[in-house]
Amino acid sequence: MIAFILAGGLGTRLRPRFGDLPKSLAPLGGRPFLARQLEWLAAHGVRRAVVCAGYDCDPWLLERARWERGALGAVALYRVEDAASRGRVNCGADGRVVRFVEKDASHRGPAWVNGGLYAFAPWLWRRLPAAPTFSLERELLPALAAEGRLAGVTLAGAFYDIGTPEEWERAERRFSA
Repeated sequence: MIAFILAGGLGTRLRPRFGDLPKSLAPLGGRPFLARQLEWLAAHGVRRAVVCAGYDCDPWLLERARWERGALGAVALYRVEDAASRGRVNCGADGRVVRFVEKDASHRGPAWVNGGLYAFAPWLWRRLPAAPTFSLERELLPALAAEGRLAGVTLAGAFYDIGTPEEWERAERRFSA
């Protein structure tokens, strides 16, 4: 299995605290967030990861859901109580992702959000463009969803985005404990 980790966030909302440090390298409990993600994956048996320049998820659960649903990919979804500052993921009754909804400040209430951890069929590697820049979130995932080829796997637990100073502080309290 190959894990994909989204690490392309520039951390612009964290600049007052960390300067130009990329979001994935922001320290939590004295260690970079990305290091924590890679260590967690290794502890759960994942030996190959692609860092794309998402936390508490069993990668085998994603792979099983992908395989059982005949999908090319599976995405970890976490429920957040206030999704106004996050993109949302809508799924059908069969658990397939129907669409991704961009951030909408007027949205009120809870929603499922992309947890940033995926399982993909090996065939998908051939589908990736050879372009020097490519957005998994903006190009590939919406296309798979439109084709009905992306499974959503809803997971329990806390979701840590760390994209804003407030969210980073929440995660820092959790990981410093």
